[in-house]
Amino acid sequence: MNLLVNTPERMRRVRMVTTKDCASAAAAALQRAGVLDVEKGPGPEDTDRAAVEKERSAVAELIAVIDGALAYVPQEERVPIARDVDADLMRSVSEIEKETRELCAGLTAMHSRLEKLQTEEREARILCTVARELSDRIQLPADVFSFSGKVLCSGMFVLPGESSTAVAARLEELALVVETVDLDGETALLVVCRRSQWRSVNELLSSGGRLLHVVTDSGEALFSEGPERRAADLGRERENLLAEIRERTNEHLEHLVLLREALAAESDRLGLLQMALATDHAVLIEGWAPQASLEATVEALRGEVTPLHIESRPPRAEDQPPTKLRNAALLQPFEIIVNLFATPRYHEWDPTPLVAYFFALFFGIMLGDAVYGVLLLLLARFLLPKMAEDPTAEGFLMFRRVITVCAVCAIAVGLLTGTYLGDVPAHFFGLTGIALSEGLHSLYMNPMAFIVASLVVGIVHVNLGHLLMLLRGLRERKAHAVLGRSGVFVIQITGIPLVLAMLGTAWFQPAETTRLLLLAFLLAGVLMVVAASLMEKGWFLGSILWIFDLSGILGDIMSYARLAGVGLATFFLAHSFNMMATLVAGMLPEGIVRLTLGSLVMLVILVFGHALNLLLSSITCFVHSLRLCFVEFLFKFYEGGGRPYAPFRLRRRAMIPVRAGSGAFV
Repeated sequence: MNLLVNTPERMRRVRMVTTKDCASAAAAALQRAGVLDVEKGPGPEDTDRAAVEKERSAVAELIAVIDGALAYVPQEERVPIARDVDADLMRSVSEIEKETRELCAGLTAMHSRLEKLQTEEREARILCTVARELSDRIQLPADVFSFSGKVLCSGMFVLPGESSTAVAARLEELALVVETVDLDGETALLVVCRRSQWRSVNELLSSGGRLLHVVTDSGEALFSEGPERRAADLGRERENLLAEIRERTNEHLEHLVLLREALAAESDRLGLLQMALATDHAVLIEGWAPQASLEATVEALRGEVTPLHIESRPPRAEDQPPTKLRNAALLQPFEIIVNLFATPRYHEWDPTPLVAYFFALFFGIMLGDAVYGVLLLLLARFLLPKMAEDPTAEGFLMFRRVITVCAVCAIAVGLLTGTYLGDVPAHFFGLTGIALSEGLHSLYMNPMAFIVASLVVGIVHVNLGHLLMLLRGLRERKAHAVLGRSGVFVIQITGIPLVLAMLGTAWFQPAETTRLLLLAFLLAGVLMVVAASLMEKGWFLGSILWIFDLSGILGDIMSYARLAGVGLATFFLAHSFNMMATLVAGMLPEGIVRLTLGSLVMLVILVFGHALNLLLSSITCFVHSLRLCFVEFLFKFYEGGGRPYAPFRLRRRAMIPVRAGSGAFV
């Protein structure tokens, strides 16, 4: 069965008991072992919980400090780790904290200075804009616009644009002079008022905006070069400081990344302790571990943690262990396809092998071009990693392997049918008969034969799903599943010959007695489907939905005509671009013009056309393969709803991505 449907790896319930003093050491040992899927227990005592939460909060604060230090990484970095990662990850928090504080202290001070410069530069730029706008209205020294005297006070405020109108109306009662300047989404207001009204004006404007600090030389005109010069000076200082920050950050980038990984590991360990059950003197940790690796893990843990008591048991009927799939290496990438639908339950069959075979087959049939397959391989190898946030992530690597297997299937179909960029060999070089299988080539070029072959594939795939549901019904003793699926098989076995006879097929014309027997068995099959629907869905729904069970048989099989439709569309679109290239080139005057310019035009059309066809066809083939595997196959017998196995473990990575400009880790 492992080559058709698989079963998840056997799990055992594990309980670990150790003293409170050894709890952290036990958590670290479990993290290194990386096999226990921890489940939350009743929880620690309140005092223990508070202590663990306080320590975890301190670790989170240190992580935030490092994220702040990495906030000025100029571009996305993938940091190679050359040091002994385990040694860094297993150090004490106090040691890591000391290193983190020392390393980030200088950077933090520089960041604060940079933020201050950015604020001052922004306000200087605003002042420049205001100065240019007001230069035609007033001719007064700049220091007048941030003035506090015995009689008058003045100031510049910046408010959000939507609130400036309402504020300006209220200012008419308080201020002597109000000048407004529209900024990008904001409004600057120059306000002059009596000293007795300044407090009210300040409270009104500061509640929804901010006071703009005007820093210029005394007596300098507002519209002079002073504000521009100050803004330029601040900009240069900011750029120099930013360059220094980036230089220092890159210098210590690997060290910062390792410190953060160590702190993340410590946060995970503390999270484990939060889920553990603590008494006055002991700590209990529970979870699930694979049976195959349990013995070696227990021996390793007992060698690292003393005292330690470990016991295990198989799952009980009421337990819901996590699901750890076990498939051959070539099939493992297709686990992500199954998980897109639903993770198998622990006691359920894993359909990954069958999904892998048919998904790759469907993709290969629909793309069906050797050159397109090679190009898709190259795109998966070189272009996809540049589009991923973390090209080393396990999920991305699995997806790339799925694309690789599908591309190989497309190459195989292309070689068998002799399809290379559509019909390039025949169209441009007159090469025919280069298919490895002339029969498949003829089938591929004949739309009706291609459609019939696609429907035959559909009959096999759909009935395989029905067969698995029948076997599942026998396994789980579900009478309605056994009866309904048996009825589906009887309907097809008797109905297909009757349809062939009705269509006047020359090689199949049964005798009248045989025809009557087939009709009787067909009716019996229909009654079996109706009875199964009533048993499963009740009298009301069952009496209606059996109709869809019958019509679904034909609808599901007809859905596989998309294999021929997409396959033919891919080929004929490629053929159209080939023909378009020669037609456009042939319109040019004969001679050197056609030879040079025509060749260039032809090359552009071919490159653009086939690139577009490859992109659209690859997406279409992937989506339709998903649909056939999900709707026409998995829905027949598969439920899912399991919990994926997620062991508590260290993340050991040779390359750690850091996003540019955010300090965030992938």
